Amino acid sequence: MAARHSLIFADYAMNQLYTTIVDYCTEKLYPPSIRELCSLTGFSSSGTVRLQLQELARRGLIRIDGDGKARTIALTNYKLVKCE
Repeated sequence: MAARHSLIFADYAMNQLYTTIVDYCTEKLYPPSIRELCSLTGFSSSGTVRLQLQELARRGLIRIDGDGKARTIALTNYKLVKCE
């Protein structure tokens, strides 16, 4: 999964989370929930995922819209379109 994306993070967990978000959004055209990210990445704590998401947002790779609402992650460098 991670081989398709060229971003390299010093932290493997952050790289795994980012590539999971990209893959999920590309496939489904909407962002994953925090619980789905926990399940997909193997993190046992939603707090860990939230901290990693905040760091990705700080780096400008994602945007988190809404406060505490579900599915508010947006990729900043991608435009997702449905192909039929």
